[in-house]
Amino acid sequence: MSDPKQELVEKVTQLVKQRYGGDWNRAFRHYSGLGGSSGLVDRDAVAELLKDAGIGNAMTRGAWTRGIVKELDEDEDLKISWDEFRKIFE
Repeated sequence: MSDPKQELVEKVTQLVKQRYGGDWNRAFRHYSGLGGSSGLVDRDAVAELLKDAGIGNAMTRGAWTRGIVKELDEDEDLKISWDEFRKIFE
């Protein structure tokens, strides 16, 4: 059985390479613009990122999303800033 965090990092890294030419900031800007919350990635955008990366399924993606937001959201505003995002994936 694979490590969930490792799976997350590997699949999101692959998505960023394929879709955004490896540009993490460009990927962040895309997902931060989905919910209208300029400069922040909200829960819906995290779920979309996971879907795009092929992580989880319709039944498990909510749990993945909650776990990721809880892990990354240092200021507990239920959104992920660039500084919070880049610490995990860079």
